[in-house]
Parts: sequence; C-alpha cells; structure tokens
Amino acid sequence: MFWKKHLSEYIDSTYVGLLGAGTRFQGNIRFQGTLRIDGVVNGTITAKPGSGAVLIINRGGEVDGNVVSDSVMIGGRLKGNIQAVDRVEIYRHGDLLGDIITDKIMIQEGARFRGQISMRHKPEAKAGSPLDKPMVKAEAKPEVKPEAQPHPA
Repeated sequence: MFWKKHLSEYIDSTYVGLLGAGTRFQGNIRFQGTLRIDGVVNGTITAKPGSGAVLIINRGGEVDGNVVSDSVMIGGRLKGNIQAVDRVEIYRHGDLLGDIITDKIMIQEGARFRGQISMRHKPEAKAGSPLDKPMVKAEAKPEVKPEAQPHPA
C-alpha cells in the first residue's frame, strides 16, 4: 500500500473496518474510526464530522456515491462528491469524478481528478507577503477610433 508511512497517524486502532476485495455493498454506510474499501460500494459513506474519521479507498476499491469524512484517501475510484473536514489525498492510481470541499488537498502526479475544489479556509498570509498586497484590477477597453469628420469648407 502506497500510504503505509502516513496511515499510522490516521488510524484509531479501536475502530477499523474493512470491505474486502471481491465484496460488493449496495446501500449507505455510517462509520467511525477508519474504514478501508478494497471492494465496491454503491451508496453514500458518512462519518460524523470532527470525529477524526478516515476513509481509505484502496487501489482496486470503487465507490459510487457521496462521501462525508474528516479525511479521505483515494487510491482507487470514487464517483461522487466529498466533504472532508481535514483533508483529501488522491494518490497516483486514484481516480475521482466529483467535487471536493475540504481544508487541505494533495493530488499526486498521475492521479485523475475531474471536478471542482472548494477550500474551506483561506491560507494565513504572513505580514509583508505578496498576499497582503491588494490585487490590481485590470480591464480591457476596446480601442475607439474617431469617426471621419467632414472638413468645413
């Protein structure tokens, strides 16, 4: 698994669920802790926001439905929208078709993503950084040529 080194910081060993390869599930899932999908899910997957929940869609795993979780890690396929309180990570074999609302995003080279991203919080700019300066508004104005005026005789 390509996220092994990061996984240990997300897993609450009290609650770990697995939908194994070759398993198909039709319906809605509510979970807490960490849920790893290696099979196929058709339905929404939801965890209580702010609970520290982590959804992992492993390489070979597929989800067709919306997702609500604190963190979402995609190595397989997801067709649906994501609301993640903390972060969304799409790895090189990951494929997401849907919109994302989150605080942090990581998309690895080679990943596929088709949708829109809405960041929940603006980055904090340090004093004196270019982000502190007002943006310049530029407008394009068409060139106006004076009309030919008859010369008085």
